[in-house]
Amino acid sequence: MIDIYELSDKEMLERIGENFKRIRLLINISQKKIAEKSGISLSTIKRFEKGEPISTLYLVRLFRAINRLDELDKLFIVPGFSSREMRMLSNKIRKRASRNH
Repeated sequence: MIDIYELSDKEMLERIGENFKRIRLLINISQKKIAEKSGISLSTIKRFEKGEPISTLYLVRLFRAINRLDELDKLFIVPGFSSREMRMLSNKIRKRASRNH
Protein backbone atom coordinates (compact mmCIF):
# COMPACT_ATOMS: atom_id res chain seq x y z
CA MET A 1 0.00 0.00 0.00
CA ILE A 2 1.35 3.40 -0.95
CA ASP A 3 1.65 6.06 1.72
CA ILE A 4 0.23 9.01 -0.22
CA TYR A 5 1.77 11.44 2.26
CA GLU A 6 5.18 10.32 1.03
CA LEU A 7 4.32 11.30 -2.56
CA SER A 8 5.48 14.59 -4.02
CA ASP A 9 2.86 17.01 -5.36
CA LYS A 10 3.77 15.95 -8.90
CA GLU A 11 3.39 12.26 -8.03
CA MET A 12 0.03 12.94 -6.41
CA LEU A 13 -1.19 14.81 -9.51
CA GLU A 14 -0.05 11.88 -11.65
CA ARG A 15 -1.94 9.49 -9.40
CA ILE A 16 -5.12 11.58 -9.60
CA GLY A 17 -4.83 11.79 -13.40
CA GLU A 18 -4.24 8.05 -13.71
CA ASN A 19 -7.21 7.28 -11.47
CA PHE A 20 -9.44 9.62 -13.46
CA LYS A 21 -8.35 7.89 -16.67
CA ARG A 22 -9.00 4.47 -15.13
CA ILE A 23 -12.54 5.50 -14.15
CA ARG A 24 -13.14 7.07 -17.58
CA LEU A 25 -12.09 3.84 -19.30
CA LEU A 26 -14.15 1.69 -16.92
CA ILE A 27 -17.28 3.64 -17.82
CA ASN A 28 -16.21 3.49 -21.48
CA ILE A 29 -16.16 7.17 -22.32
CA SER A 30 -13.62 8.76 -24.63
CA GLN A 31 -11.53 11.81 -23.92
CA LYS A 32 -13.35 13.51 -26.79
CA LYS A 33 -16.73 12.83 -25.19
CA ILE A 34 -15.46 14.14 -21.84
CA ALA A 35 -14.28 17.29 -23.63
CA GLU A 36 -17.73 17.77 -25.17
CA LYS A 37 -19.56 17.16 -21.88
CA SER A 38 -17.26 19.34 -19.79
CA GLY A 39 -16.45 22.18 -22.17
CA ILE A 40 -12.74 21.57 -21.53
CA SER A 41 -10.30 21.20 -24.40
CA LEU A 42 -9.13 17.74 -25.37
CA SER A 43 -5.50 18.79 -24.83
CA THR A 44 -6.26 19.88 -21.25
CA ILE A 45 -7.89 16.52 -20.52
CA LYS A 46 -4.86 14.69 -21.93
CA ARG A 47 -2.52 16.81 -19.81
CA PHE A 48 -4.64 16.21 -16.70
CA GLU A 49 -4.56 12.45 -17.22
CA LYS A 50 -0.75 12.70 -17.45
CA GLY A 51 -0.54 14.51 -14.12
CA GLU A 52 -0.44 18.14 -15.12
CA PRO A 53 -2.25 20.60 -12.83
CA ILE A 54 -5.67 22.01 -13.75
CA SER A 55 -7.96 24.56 -12.11
CA THR A 56 -10.51 23.51 -9.52
CA LEU A 57 -13.25 24.65 -11.91
CA TYR A 58 -11.98 22.17 -14.50
CA LEU A 59 -11.77 19.45 -11.85
CA VAL A 60 -15.43 20.05 -11.00
CA ARG A 61 -16.40 19.93 -14.68
CA LEU A 62 -14.47 16.69 -15.23
CA PHE A 63 -16.03 14.98 -12.23
CA ARG A 64 -19.46 16.16 -13.36
CA ALA A 65 -18.79 14.72 -16.85
CA ILE A 66 -18.14 11.26 -15.37
CA ASN A 67 -21.05 11.52 -12.90
CA ARG A 68 -18.74 11.53 -9.86
CA LEU A 69 -19.45 15.00 -8.49
CA ASP A 70 -20.49 13.41 -5.20
CA GLU A 71 -16.88 12.29 -4.73
CA LEU A 72 -15.67 15.89 -4.78
CA ASP A 73 -18.43 16.90 -2.38
CA LYS A 74 -17.02 14.45 0.16
CA LEU A 75 -13.58 16.07 0.23
CA PHE A 76 -14.27 18.72 2.83
CA ILE A 77 -17.05 17.24 4.94
CA VAL A 78 -16.45 17.62 8.65
CA PRO A 79 -16.53 14.12 10.20
CA GLY A 80 -19.74 13.44 12.08
CA PHE A 81 -21.93 15.72 9.95
CA SER A 82 -23.78 14.98 6.73
CA SER A 83 -23.77 17.45 3.84
CA ARG A 84 -27.30 18.48 4.78
CA GLU A 85 -26.34 19.06 8.42
CA MET A 86 -23.32 21.08 7.33
CA ARG A 87 -25.54 23.38 5.26
CA MET A 88 -27.89 23.84 8.20
CA LEU A 89 -25.02 24.65 10.55
CA SER A 90 -23.08 26.81 8.10
CA ASN A 91 -24.02 30.06 9.78
CA LYS A 92 -22.68 28.73 13.11
CA ILE A 93 -19.34 27.50 11.79
CA ARG A 94 -16.20 29.65 11.93
CA LYS A 95 -15.58 31.67 8.80
CA ARG A 96 -11.81 32.01 9.41
CA ALA A 97 -9.09 30.81 11.74
CA SER A 98 -7.94 32.93 14.66
CA ARG A 99 -4.89 35.15 14.21
CA ASN A 100 -2.66 32.76 16.16
CA HIS A 101 -3.11 29.97 13.64
